[in-house]
Amino acid sequence: GDVHIIKLKEIEMLQYSFSTRLSGAATLVISPGRSDLPETLFVRFENETGAGLHPRDRTLPFTPVLSGAILGSHGYGSHLIEIRIDRPLPQGIITLLEQHEGVVVFEIKMGQNQIVRSLLSRLKKRPPLTAAYGVLVNNYAEAILKEGVVDYCAMGEGEEVIPQLVAWMLQGRKGPAPSGLKFMTNGTIFSTGTVPAASTDDMPFIPLSVLKSNRYYKNSFPVYIGRPLRWGFVLANRGCMFNCNFCTAMTRQSILKDYRLCNPRRLYDEMKYQVEEGGRNIISIEGDLFTGSRQWTQQMCDLLISEGWKHPWIAETRFDCLDEELLHILKRAGCVGLSCGLESGSDKVLKNLNKRETVAKIRQIGALIKKLGFAARCTAMVGAPGETRDDFEETVALIKELNPLTAQMTFCTPYPDTVIAQHTVANPEMMRFEAVSLNLCEIPAQELQRLRMSFYRRFYMSGNYLKAHAGNWLGYSLMNPVRAFNLIGLFALFMMRQIKVAVSRIFHN
Repeated sequence: GDVHIIKLKEIEMLQYSFSTRLSGAATLVISPGRSDLPETLFVRFENETGAGLHPRDRTLPFTPVLSGAILGSHGYGSHLIEIRIDRPLPQGIITLLEQHEGVVVFEIKMGQNQIVRSLLSRLKKRPPLTAAYGVLVNNYAEAILKEGVVDYCAMGEGEEVIPQLVAWMLQGRKGPAPSGLKFMTNGTIFSTGTVPAASTDDMPFIPLSVLKSNRYYKNSFPVYIGRPLRWGFVLANRGCMFNCNFCTAMTRQSILKDYRLCNPRRLYDEMKYQVEEGGRNIISIEGDLFTGSRQWTQQMCDLLISEGWKHPWIAETRFDCLDEELLHILKRAGCVGLSCGLESGSDKVLKNLNKRETVAKIRQIGALIKKLGFAARCTAMVGAPGETRDDFEETVALIKELNPLTAQMTFCTPYPDTVIAQHTVANPEMMRFEAVSLNLCEIPAQELQRLRMSFYRRFYMSGNYLKAHAGNWLGYSLMNPVRAFNLIGLFALFMMRQIKVAVSRIFHN
């Protein structure tokens, strides 16, 4: 029969209506394609944002954007739809999916399988071709397929699987299916094997349409640079050489753990492209471990210095992968912010997590980071295996001593791809590090929420914090008033929600 293809202009009209009238979703053009080829819709659900939840970064989603850019190089258009689950689903999204005749690719993270099922059940006409990728998909593909949520599950890192899968599907699924898939036929699950880890060097640059949307930013780095922040995002590395017991692809930029480094010249070229052509003025160098290789870090910084790089950038690493000399090199190369996972202020808990760091090392490097003027972000957890109230107090004391610009405390969560999950039984649909999913420590579960709330109050309301960071916050707020207002408002709503939860538990008990 006749095939209805949603043309680029139709998408642009819908995009305009979403941005002006519909508050529950947003759409972005990743790559325009040929008008005679069906387009691909990438659909993501934002279950870590919204009123009452911890104010989180809106980091650029590399898997759909890079997959779409690869498809664009072959003439296939693609668009990204991001849906807020804390607001009613716009009818425009329903209509778009009902009319779409191309491929719909869902990201399914923990707690989102039911969301996808619910969305598809509302459609009068289901998209003819559906696929999924993500953390939950890699661990529970068979269950997802048996429930009929999607037709295909992309296993491994999506950029290596999704473009080949989409092209194969749009070409009528002729010939053998590409590697990296699981699917079900007549009640039997089939696998087409595995694919290698994605190579950062082989990926295209982030499309300008995505960069210039200004949709993506780092709430965790409200830094003052003398002008409004326009964030750029690049991938420097993937994977990690360490094996922490709590490590999950939920918080990494990689599904696989293989440690891969981008060629320094390739990374520099994209940073330059994002500044000169994308209008970015600060770059978030994404990756799981920026300074994992000292030699590579030295090469990258030397290149930035020799090229006269003048724009600020931030990166993520570990305390024990830094020293004073390397910090000075990073500073000269333009680095203004570092994010490090502290996790705990107790050596006992760090050992239980197989963190392979000590409190003494964290304290030493943390003091150097502060001394040299970096904007620091520390992440920590409550509820780790074996943790006691005294251990928690040591964590609070250490973070207050280091006094970073931002600190985030989440709940230690046994995601299915972690070592600590081997000794736990829990419903993966309920796992999110913003809520207590399963208690692993000696502190009663009902107390963990209160402890996290007390940490935020004691840290951000302390005189030392206000004295050290008031100037930066004032400058940031003057240059970025809307974002600052939203960030402070979200945090206030978050704290109010924690109080409400704590009070309800008191009355319940």
